[in-house]
Amino acid sequence: SAYRAEGGVEVTVSVPGGEALARGTMNARLGIVGGLSILGTTGIVIPFSCASWIHSIHRGVDVARAAGLGHIGAATGRTSEDALRARYGFAEQALIDMGDFAGGLLKYLRDHPVGRLTLAGGFGKLTGRTYIELVQAIDRKGSFIFKDRIWCDIGFAHLGFDVRGMADLGTALDQTGFGFRCDTADAIGMGETKVHCTYIDDPDECWLEMIEVYKVPIIEKWGLFLDVQKRGADEPLPRWMLKALRFSRVKD
Repeated sequence: SAYRAEGGVEVTVSVPGGEALARGTMNARLGIVGGLSILGTTGIVIPFSCASWIHSIHRGVDVARAAGLGHIGAATGRTSEDALRARYGFAEQALIDMGDFAGGLLKYLRDHPVGRLTLAGGFGKLTGRTYIELVQAIDRKGSFIFKDRIWCDIGFAHLGFDVRGMADLGTALDQTGFGFRCDTADAIGMGETKVHCTYIDDPDECWLEMIEVYKVPIIEKWGLFLDVQKRGADEPLPRWMLKALRFSRVKD
């Protein structure tokens, strides 16, 4: 009114190069295509949390369903996502960054189904903590698993368990009548990896292998090793250490 102007005002908010910049964001997975989304003037967004991540997974599924996609892929990280993209040629809207929340994704898909789902990621992230239940056959006598076979035959051979405190475990097994059939008796070397290996027979004549790891090379040529005995039994390896293992790969 200070300028005595008449009529309305049309305001256009734009981001120069926004369409190109948007290719580096997750906007397409949220149904925002052709440019960047404008959040507002305060710059305040919902804090990063488990709840907000699961919420973004749900919205990603909603967008994929709305786009009529019959096959979507969910990954635990960038490497597994790249593998999905290379294998199936997924469009951006067909990819879900589920992180460690495979359960949250599967629960949502139960009520909001898609035609096909492909998961990719590390076993630990996909399965979480796992347990193995050994069942004894009481209506028949088991056959020794290596009967009429040779070592390294194709097929199931035995179960292996990562254990701590091999000496105490051996004492406990002896008391129950399942002592070690084979025992290296000390740490043996597998290259620069130091392990203690034992075997026992379960009642169904299946070999159970117990492996206690003492030292694992991370980057052997730099003299970088992991002393497993100093880590908690349920403490995962840091991601940088897992990535460093690639320097120890043997290429044929």
